[in-house]
Formats: sequence, C-alpha cells, structure tokens
Amino acid sequence: MHEAAKRFSELPTTQRKAACLRLCEHALHVWEKSFPEDRTVSYQETVAGSIQTLDLELPRDALAAANAGADTASVASRYREPLVALQDEDVVLPKDAEFAYYAIHNAFERYALGRDIGEWIIVNQALSTAPDAIGLLTDVLREAG
Repeated sequence: MHEAAKRFSELPTTQRKAACLRLCEHALHVWEKSFPEDRTVSYQETVAGSIQTLDLELPRDALAAANAGADTASVASRYREPLVALQDEDVVLPKDAEFAYYAIHNAFERYALGRDIGEWIIVNQALSTAPDAIGLLTDVLREAG
C-alpha cells in the first residue's frame, strides 16, 4: 500500500470525509472543464429510443448535497436515467469525466444518502481524474490534517 493510501486510511472519520469531498471538488473541476456551460450532451436511450439530455449541473448539485449531508435538490432521482445510460453505453464520456461523474455520485450516495459506499472507491475514482494522483492525494491529506 502506498504511504499516502495508508495515511488516508488512518485518518479519523471526519478527516477522511473532508479528504473525499476535497478530491471530489477536483473531480468537479475536471467535469466542468470537460463540459463548458454552453455545451449540451444528448444521447438516445437504447431501450425506449427517446432522446435524453445529460444534466451537466448534476455533479455540482450532487457535491453540494454531499457537503450538506442531505439530498438537497432531489439529486437521487436525477441520477437514475444517466447512470443507466452510462452502464448501457448510450452515452460515452471522456474517461476522466466519467471517473469524475462516478466519484461525485458515490460521494453523494455515501454522504447525502448514508449508503455504504467505500471511501476508497471515491478516492480512487477521483484520483483517476488527475495526471498526478499521488501528488493530489498527498496535497489533500496535508489539507485534511
């Protein structure tokens, strides 16, 4: 196990949460860089054949809900369709954006909805968006205390 991973696992619960959310802030930056405000992403559902538009604000809203510890804007229901579309490959995202999407979703599930999502899954997904994952984790751990 890398030293930074070991340090993360030894953090108290509140500091691990803070580190996960900080990593998700980085992931959100990657997401928003991939999809500027003036961009629309549409896809066709395989099953129903309907055209859907990906909610590009959803990761920002989900991270806000995770930080608040509550589903502040009915984020959970907004995730249903796009998660299925990603799994069915109806919509294909750049890999770093996809990892950002899943990291933020999993942080939302854990911290807003109280689901049993492993924190290391969130960390790994968020770090997959960074060219220097160990450097990012080290910086976040330094900030977390």
